[in-house]
Amino acid sequence: QGLTFAPSRIAGGSTTVGTVAFTGKAGIDFNLKVSLDAGTAGYTFQATAAGPKSKSIILPVKKGDTQATFLLNSVFEPINTKRVATAVRLDANNVGTGPSVTGTLFIDAVQLTTFTLAPTTVEGGDDASGFVSIGSPAPDGGVVINLKSSSTKVATVPATVTVPAGQTSASFTVSTSTLVGRNATVTITASRGSVSIPQTLNVTGTSFKVAVAPVSVVGGSQNSVGTVTLQKPAPAGGVSVSLTSSATSAATVPSTAVIAEGETSVTFPIASKVVLDEVTVTITSRIGTTDATATLIVKPISLVGFTITPNQLRPFKNAVGVVTLEAPAPKGGTKVTLTLDTSVFAVYPQTLSLTVLEGQTTAQFTLQSKRFSIPFQTTVSATAGSGSKSVVVSILR
Repeated sequence: QGLTFAPSRIAGGSTTVGTVAFTGKAGIDFNLKVSLDAGTAGYTFQATAAGPKSKSIILPVKKGDTQATFLLNSVFEPINTKRVATAVRLDANNVGTGPSVTGTLFIDAVQLTTFTLAPTTVEGGDDASGFVSIGSPAPDGGVVINLKSSSTKVATVPATVTVPAGQTSASFTVSTSTLVGRNATVTITASRGSVSIPQTLNVTGTSFKVAVAPVSVVGGSQNSVGTVTLQKPAPAGGVSVSLTSSATSAATVPSTAVIAEGETSVTFPIASKVVLDEVTVTITSRIGTTDATATLIVKPISLVGFTITPNQLRPFKNAVGVVTLEAPAPKGGTKVTLTLDTSVFAVYPQTLSLTVLEGQTTAQFTLQSKRFSIPFQTTVSATAGSGSKSVVVSILR
């Protein structure tokens, strides 16, 4: 008699049929016990495919039988392995005192051979794909590959991926988190048995920008609004943005702004201040260690209009001068300086400057000409900030 397997070489995790053959027909009823050598944890026997599984099996042999068969379920082995099964005849007390035979089964290891990621660099919030392959086609039930991420806050993977039966490869998705203001590196590891293959995934931060509108304002009279915009929606918990102004004497911003979870932008106020000269202000938004900047021009308030009506005067006649600013005067008003020949005119109020009141854009004054023997022309100028305007007045006899 003898013990054989068909097939005698199988992939780990698959099933084979064992046969104990007799030299002739059994003369009586008896039992056979079949078991494996030591170190075979996980291997199971079955009398039939639907039968219960056990670490060893007792096969009933009827008088006249020429053989006894069973199923042996193997496990995945990390290396190619040889297993030896023993069949022994049991006595009436089910004690193995009778003759025994052995049979050899060869288990081919199903090993993880390659693991790759594509792409190896992604922007946070985008996915990458993982690809695993094994050295031989997966047996029935497939081959399970274990997966792990070194930082689930940066990238997550399923716990396992299964190479389907008959296949040699499988793929899975690596999901990354939105990162703002920083980059990160995470290690994704695929393993099976003693084989472990790590791969590095680079996750870059989502870009952002800051803009201001309008980009030019009159200091103290006009304000601007800043907007920080992410390329992708903010992750859970939102994103805190630090804000600074390069010239707080000309424009100020709040210290922080928060882009809410799921949103892509946040706005913040930019308050301008009165300046004597034009100031270029850099507005900086910082997320993590990354900066984005925008430029705001803060201008002194300027004179944009100046009229004198009428602009032809006879002796001791009056004319009204009107100055116009480009924006409402800020707190404290805006001073306008007049330049004229005081030998030609008397000015009311009696000063060579006037003030456009807070919130107003215009102010006026009165001129009175003096007597002259011949007609001539003279120029009257008004200046505020960087703006100056002039009017020619004709003096008549």
